[in-house]
Formats: sequence, C-alpha cells, structure tokens
Amino acid sequence: MIEVYEREYEVGKVKLELENVNGMIKIRGYDGETLKLRIEKSWGLLGSEPKVKIRKEGELFKIFTEHRKGFNISFGGSKVNFEIMTPKGVEVKRVVSVNGTIDIKGVSGCMEAKTVNGLISLNVDCARNIKTVNGKINAKVGKLLGNISTINGKIEVYLGSIGEKVKITTVNGPITLHLHPKFNATVDVRTTNGNISTDFEEIKVMGTGKHYGPKAATGTLGDGRNVLRVSTTNGYIKILKG
Repeated sequence: MIEVYEREYEVGKVKLELENVNGMIKIRGYDGETLKLRIEKSWGLLGSEPKVKIRKEGELFKIFTEHRKGFNISFGGSKVNFEIMTPKGVEVKRVVSVNGTIDIKGVSGCMEAKTVNGLISLNVDCARNIKTVNGKINAKVGKLLGNISTINGKIEVYLGSIGEKVKITTVNGPITLHLHPKFNATVDVRTTNGNISTDFEEIKVMGTGKHYGPKAATGTLGDGRNVLRVSTTNGYIKILKG
C-alpha cells in the first residue's frame, strides 16, 4: 500500500532533526516562511503501516519514524520517503537513516548526516560529521568541522575550509578532494593499495611505491594551522585545486 500526504508548518527559528529507518530523505532550503513536508509511506500486504511522529521540543523540531512488524513477522517491509523544504530560519542539525539516500542542499545550520546503507549527497555551508557504511559520499561543504567516512564507497568532496582536526576516510574506494586555492591545513595522505596524485606543489608525494604508485604524501597549505588526514585502503587518492 502507498499513502502520500503533505503538511506545512510555521516553525520560526528552530533546529531540525530527522530520523528515518527505510527510505529516501531529500531536504532543500528556500526563501519561504514555512517548513513544507511531503511524506510517502509504503508497506506490504503483511507489513505494518509505518508511523511518522512530529514533535517540537524547545528549539528542536523533531521528525522520526516508527516501523513495526506485521503479524510479528518481517515480511512486507515498510518504507517512508521524505521531501522537505526548509526556510532560512530553520537550522538543519541532524539527519539520520539506516537504509536510504540522504540528499541535502542549500540549508542553514552546521549539520550532521549519517546512514548505513545509502548514498549521501550534500551541498551546504557547514557540516560536522558525514558518515555512511555502504555507499558513496558526494559533498560540497563551505566549512567542515568533523569527519567524513564510509567503509565501502567512493568519496568526492569540495572543501572551502576545515576545523582544527578533520579525517576523511574509506576502506574500499577512491577519494577525490577539491580544495580551495587558499585552503589552510597540514595535510597527511595515505593509501595501501592505490596511488596518490595532487595539483598542489606544497604537498610532497613520497616515493613511487612498488605496486600502483606512491602510498603517502604530506604538505602544508597556507599557514597549516589545521590538520587534514586522508586515507583509504583500496583505492587512489587525488588532491586537486578547485
């Protein structure tokens, strides 16, 4: 079964938290005054209808889902897809899922995005932590204050600046970083099965490596006051300008 409905809320200046289990999350910032919410719920014949809960607790506006087993069995899995339009007065604080893509663009606040199985795609001014386990990460972040990580997946990130200490890591997948020409950081780059290349003369690639090319690189960009560590086990690493 499928049920679709839309809601609109006058929320003022709040911080948005969204927790989902199965389903896509798409959030866009816009110049309006209200938070617009579109929900698509689906569940199987033997499944139980998923529930969406919405609560305002102080400065927090919380949206979360509850999934129950139909007839005490897990057949007919349920899913909830969210599409949200947030005004500038709403700070997106935390978006979490288990199975599903997270896609966020043009929102206010310094946010955290996490899923287990799914792609994360961001285009935001500020982010704290971005994490998935099985999935790619594509992000354009003005300032990154936390870490970016996946286990199985490619990472491609455009960065303007970072906080004091930041790590960008994967295990099975390549990493491509596009750093602002005036990026400030001491950079440490490592791979095990792959190679390293860079556009920055300040980053020195060490050795040629017996297999697949060089495995390490270090350098100081700008005043080097922050620390950026980049690593993968199986994959190349590219550090590019732009």
